[in-house]
Amino acid sequence: MRWLDLTATDVTDLAPLTGLTGLGVLILSSSGVTDLAPLAGLTGLQALILASTGVTDLAPLAGLTGLWALVLTATGVTDLAPLAGLTSLQGLYLSSTGVTDLTPLAGLNGLRVIGK
Repeated sequence: MRWLDLTATDVTDLAPLTGLTGLGVLILSSSGVTDLAPLAGLTGLQALILASTGVTDLAPLAGLTGLWALVLTATGVTDLAPLAGLTSLQGLYLSSTGVTDLTPLAGLNGLRVIGK
């Protein structure tokens, strides 16, 4: 499976996705998801859309080095430090978040779009 769209669903538990290492795009907008820990091993993930979710902790994403697009619009995210090593990241969308410090993004030379 390369693409999974769970927009506006009641899904809260991502544990069933842990074995989908070939998943390339995951859309969780307006879902009940808050815990990203089950995504930590999804090394094939390239785009992750978390808009309008209860997500606050990005630490599980720290090892997803192939991620090139991340949408955090309208989430509770405030700390971008876990993204500091995501050198493939090209697009990051942060509107309606509590993010105030962009310093962790300083070394992401491929980052082309930051929507705030």
